[in-house]
Amino acid sequence: MKQSETQQPDVTPDTSMDEQEIAEAMKAAETYKTKEYTIDEIPETPLEDEAMMKRLAEMEPLYADNYTDKPGNTSYGVLTFRIASVQQVSMKPENLTFELYQEAENYVDFDYTVDLILTRQNGESERLPLEGRLTLVRKNGKWLVQADDIDPDFGNRVITHK
Repeated sequence: MKQSETQQPDVTPDTSMDEQEIAEAMKAAETYKTKEYTIDEIPETPLEDEAMMKRLAEMEPLYADNYTDKPGNTSYGVLTFRIASVQQVSMKPENLTFELYQEAENYVDFDYTVDLILTRQNGESERLPLEGRLTLVRKNGKWLVQADDIDPDFGNRVITHK
């Protein structure tokens, strides 16, 4: 090799996030899942469209896309609400944990587990475990939900469970 030639090191840009960014994303994930799984008052049966639209409007600021533009947001946004209505229960999350699955610049995937505590009007409670993968993207400095993959049969199992 001639002296004027220099060998360039093989450098790939580091697109990984630091611990603080991951912690911020995890906090946003926790905020979303806590809001999604907390239903303090038992919804009326049958569940009225107005009540579902109100619930969706409460959840919408947490989504990367408008719920009317992405039908998956609509189904996840009201799934727990629908479960609470059909089962006539209030709901709260317990033991919510997140584990980093993968991350890259401006997006992160967390695997999560949670116990849903369903409480009937008579005070009886039951614990239902749930797990899934939550994808968040950073838009305008905020971590927002891009996707929420849960057991696709979970809603049917819980709705038909008495």
